[in-house]
Amino acid sequence: MSDSFDPKTVYYPYVPANIGPQGSPDASPSPTTRLDPLAETPSSPPLVAHADSSSPDPESGGIAQTPPKKKTRVGLVIGVIVGVLVLAMVLLVLLPIVMDKSNEPGYAKTPSEAVSEFLTALSEGDAETALLYCANPVEDTTFLTNEFYAGIAQANPITDINVPTVAVSTSPTVAVNATYTLDQHLVNAVFAVRREGGYWLLDQATQEIGLPLTYTMPLSLSGVDISDKATLTLLPGVYEVSVSDPMLAINNGHLIIEDPYGDIPSDSFDLTLKEQAIADIRSAAQAKLASCIAQKSIAPDGCGFAVTNDSGREIDPDSITWSLVDNDGSFADLIPVLDITTLETATALVNVTLSVSVTFVDGPQASARTAIRALSAHFSDPTAMTILFSE
Repeated sequence: MSDSFDPKTVYYPYVPANIGPQGSPDASPSPTTRLDPLAETPSSPPLVAHADSSSPDPESGGIAQTPPKKKTRVGLVIGVIVGVLVLAMVLLVLLPIVMDKSNEPGYAKTPSEAVSEFLTALSEGDAETALLYCANPVEDTTFLTNEFYAGIAQANPITDINVPTVAVSTSPTVAVNATYTLDQHLVNAVFAVRREGGYWLLDQATQEIGLPLTYTMPLSLSGVDISDKATLTLLPGVYEVSVSDPMLAINNGHLIIEDPYGDIPSDSFDLTLKEQAIADIRSAAQAKLASCIAQKSIAPDGCGFAVTNDSGREIDPDSITWSLVDNDGSFADLIPVLDITTLETATALVNVTLSVSVTFVDGPQASARTAIRALSAHFSDPTAMTILFSE
């Protein structure tokens, strides 16, 4: 018989015959004195060998079962780490694409692109997009809306835009030259462009203009009332300045803003007389003179000129006759100048020579000359203009 252990064999524990108290067999032996493979021992259940990796238990004489392996968290941790690494790699690839705003308005990759996009937006009447390329915020946007600026661009658009490429340096500010046509004039401008968060913006995109504070007349800019404004914030373009008055006009109402840094003509908001107002003053002066010389008086009432009678003789009033000397009295060359302190008066220098002839009651005749050297027109009420002559 072999001493080897067969794992496939079912083994039962050895059960001896009942032994009596003196060590002899019991008088009533158990009917079962042999190993019965089907018999059950309450205190020793059968041991069954398994074909797996079990091994005999040396203490019990049976087979010890191997407990199942416990699951650890190592695999879970490794899985989480791998997932995080994969997500990080995806973000490294996609994040620059998502964060790249160079295709959006206001995010220029180069200084030249910032100036070019700014001018292009203006040429299209898109003031709001143009302002996206401005580094400094603008407080008063009255004239910076698309609704207003579209009309400006349509009447006098910016054309022929040329912005040479400027090398990007480490300096935070770069000067960019640009040429374009505005109001049929070639503009050569230089824009200061600075780096802001990886993109380039214009240091200044608008120009601020101060208004005369002495005017009481209602002014307007391209149809928008500016009477309550002390300054105007404007983009490059051509604007029309006007005043709501029947007699007055802006001396240079064609206001051109070539670039954010250009000079504004000093007379851009100077008030002057309208051409029609000048014509009205000339006509009123002619009518006044005609009424003055028609009077039968050597000192016409309200006319500002006169002669005196030092002869001591009485003049026949019906004989008094005024006439013009080398002048037709039309005042065709009259150039009245507005008094900007009142805005209701205009003055002019004239040279009108007058002659008067009289007949004295006792018969002799006489004549005399005088001259008008200046006149003033008062038009607080333009429908009732007053003309005064002075010698």
